Amino acid sequence: AVNQPSFLNTKNRGTAPVMLLKRPTFLIRLLEILCAIIVFAPIADKCLPSSNGITLCAYTGDTNLADCHYGIAIGVLMFLFGLILLAGEAFKQSSAALWTSDIIISAALALMSLIAFCVLVSDYRNVDTTYYSSSMMNAAQSALAFLFFSFVLWMLSVYLAIRERGRSDKAAQSSSIPSEQYASFVDHQ
Repeated sequence: AVNQPSFLNTKNRGTAPVMLLKRPTFLIRLLEILCAIIVFAPIADKCLPSSNGITLCAYTGDTNLADCHYGIAIGVLMFLFGLILLAGEAFKQSSAALWTSDIIISAALALMSLIAFCVLVSDYRNVDTTYYSSSMMNAAQSALAFLFFSFVLWMLSVYLAIRERGRSDKAAQSSSIPSEQYASFVDHQ
């Protein structure tokens, strides 16, 4: 018999989406994707050329768009890896390689979002906001806030992946150790 994920099992087709939505790790992945969209979409929208042909960065208020591109790149990376990990969450099989890759990717994205948050807040803090439109300020502030939320969610994903790996290791270890009632039988042979 092929070992299929539970939601692909034909007996559980009616409850498959409900079972996925009951898993905290799946819900966290959805929130990570939502935060990633909120990080890159407003900034990408506000880094378009204005009517006078000048493009201003929402973080720095000048024409150097490096910070905008950095914020957009981090948001897009979080979005893409969030989608990959969400698909992995739906098809998750218990293996050490999957848990390890989940932990490494989530930790790397948490670190990237924290670094991006610190760099972009530092640049945003030094900006003269008198030249900002309210929509540009809102875009920068929402991107910064959701970068911080992304950091928290990615760290929560790391914690849950480590906890789940510990549980699966304990389950594998307990299933490979013979029970006490059979230990005396094995010793006598």
